[in-house]
Amino acid sequence: MMHKSYLVALFAALLVACSSSEPTGKTYSVDTSQWEPNHNVGFYMTDQVDVSLSAGVAVNVDTFSHVYVTVTEVHLNATEGDSGWTSFKPVNPVRLDLLALQNDKTALLISGNIAAATYHQVRLVLSSTEGDNYVVLAKDGSRHNLATPSASQSGLKIKNLNVTIDAETKAAFILDFIASESIVSQGNGGYSLKPVIMAHFGKVSSEGTSVDATLKGSAYINR
Repeated sequence: MMHKSYLVALFAALLVACSSSEPTGKTYSVDTSQWEPNHNVGFYMTDQVDVSLSAGVAVNVDTFSHVYVTVTEVHLNATEGDSGWTSFKPVNPVRLDLLALQNDKTALLISGNIAAATYHQVRLVLSSTEGDNYVVLAKDGSRHNLATPSASQSGLKIKNLNVTIDAETKAAFILDFIASESIVSQGNGGYSLKPVIMAHFGKVSSEGTSVDATLKGSAYINR
C-alpha cells in the first residue's frame, strides 16, 4: 500500500503523478458489448475501498450516500510531453456514482480505436459545469456541489505508464477513482473534490468479460 508521505516526497507539484514500483495484478469484470468491432481500447471507472493516502484529511465517505462525478473526456499520449494527445470524447458526458462502483464493479466511460504504440500518459477530464460533480449526504439526503479544482477540469494526468496497445488485441484501462480519499471539507459546510486516481491496465479476455489489470500509476491533487 502506498502512503501519502511516500507520494509527497516524490511530487511537489499541484497535480502529482507517480508510477508503481511494485505492480500488483487484479482481475476486473468488464462489459465490452458496447464496443465497436474495430475498437482496441476501453476506459472503465471503479472505486477501490481499501486504499488510504490522505492521513485523515479526506472526509469519511460514510458521510455520503452518493458521490457523483462527471467525465467529459479521456486522453492518451504516446509521448512523455504535453503535446501528442489522442482524445476520446463520449457523445454525452458520463456521470457516475462512485459509491455504486465499489466492490470491483466497473462502468464503461468510452471505447475507441487507437494506433498500435506504447503509451506513457493517460488524462481524465472532469466536467467544469456547476452541479455536474456533487455529493448527497447520508443523514438528510441534501445535495452539495463539489468545488472542482481547475487541474481536474483541464485533466488529471497519470504518467510513466509505459503500456503497449496493439491493433489486434483489446486492452482496457481501469481508472480507480477513490471516493474515500477524494473529498475534502472546505470548512464552511461545503466540500471540494480533490481526486485520487489509480490507473490499472491489462488485456481484455477473449470472452470480452474480464481484464487482468496491473497497477501502472496514480495521481492526486495536493490538499
